[in-house]
Amino acid sequence: MVDYESIRKELDGRLKEHLSEMPSDAQFDFWSVGLGWTDRYLNKKMIADPSGDKIKYEVFKKNY
Repeated sequence: MVDYESIRKELDGRLKEHLSEMPSDAQFDFWSVGLGWTDRYLNKKMIADPSGDKIKYEVFKKNY
C-alpha cells in the first residue's frame, strides 16, 4: 500500500524549503498534477515515483 499522505507531506516540506530560499520579489509559477510539482523559477521538478518508494528530482538548467 502506497502511503500517499507521507509523500505529500515530504513534498510539501521540500517545496516550502525551496520557497524560503527564493528572493522575496521572485515571481512564482506553480502547477500541480497529482503528486508532482514544478517550480519554474528554480527549474526543478519533484515527482513522486509511481511505486511510491522514492521521490525523484529532475533539475533542468535554464538556457540563456
